[in-house]
Amino acid sequence: MLKALSISLAIITLTACSHINTANSSSKQALPSGLSLVEQAQLLTTKAACEQHGGNWQKVGKLQRFTCILPASDAGKSCTDSSQCQVSCTVAGNVRPGDRVSGQCTATTHQFGCRTYVSNGQAEPTLCID
Repeated sequence: MLKALSISLAIITLTACSHINTANSSSKQALPSGLSLVEQAQLLTTKAACEQHGGNWQKVGKLQRFTCILPASDAGKSCTDSSQCQVSCTVAGNVRPGDRVSGQCTATTHQFGCRTYVSNGQAEPTLCID
């Protein structure tokens, strides 16, 4: 009798949990306010949540790990510092660290590859992340 009661309780609990998960999966995941776009992307850990926020769920980096890539609304905007962009300010081409440059705001939260960041109107050393 006790065993049957325990099994019944377990089934009821599992059924209730699966109902809660189903209900939550159809609503958009709320993100805390005040986070950068990169931080928001890091919190979106499922394909469904990523796509609900307009992102692309894709494999990135050397480990080919799935990550949410969110688009930046200021992509391509002229900048002289990453603080002026949702993600970062980078410059393309052959520049040396310390050169005075104007860059562009990056298009997405994708962080992998080699980039030359701009800080206070100057090119930083190129950083490669894999």
